Amino acid sequence: MTRTMRKRFMFSLLAVAAMSSHAQAPTGQVSFERQRSAPEQARDVTVVVPMAPTVKSQYTALYQMFSFQFSSWAPNSLHWDAPSNLNIQSDGSWYIYSRRLANFRRTGGFFDTGDTFTALANVTFYDGPVVNGQCSGSVVHSRDFVLRSLDYKHEYADVANRGTDPQIAANESKIRCGSVTRWWR
Repeated sequence: MTRTMRKRFMFSLLAVAAMSSHAQAPTGQVSFERQRSAPEQARDVTVVVPMAPTVKSQYTALYQMFSFQFSSWAPNSLHWDAPSNLNIQSDGSWYIYSRRLANFRRTGGFFDTGDTFTALANVTFYDGPVVNGQCSGSVVHSRDFVLRSLDYKHEYADVANRGTDPQIAANESKIRCGSVTRWWR
């Protein structure tokens, strides 16, 4: 080991020891364990949308109930870029899309590490109309629409997910309004 390498090694040991001295380690011991806390949750503002005007044709009963459009949003290095939308059909099928998702939130302190976060949109469906910018009436159904989970330092372009929720189709005649909130969990 060269003299320069020994100096670097000693300096890195001192740096780690100084950092860990703030932790609750027993006297005389150096703790190298990372203190892991529960990942923070980021919540976007709620968007309220009345149900789209029913455009049923004589050939099919399928129509688009909701089309939520999202703007770009980046709380503390979690990126959800526009154009982004969530479309929900009357048969319960849904499609969620974002031009780009990225997770650059560093949660490891001194170490260059981070947690896995999931991008999702929670939609609550109501049986009443929009009153003063808020949905009214009773909650008919609520659901999380997951876009994707991302590990630390990962980013994806043109992210999409789709699925079917039979509860939407079963309650289609009752649903008049929906409010959506985007989350990073």
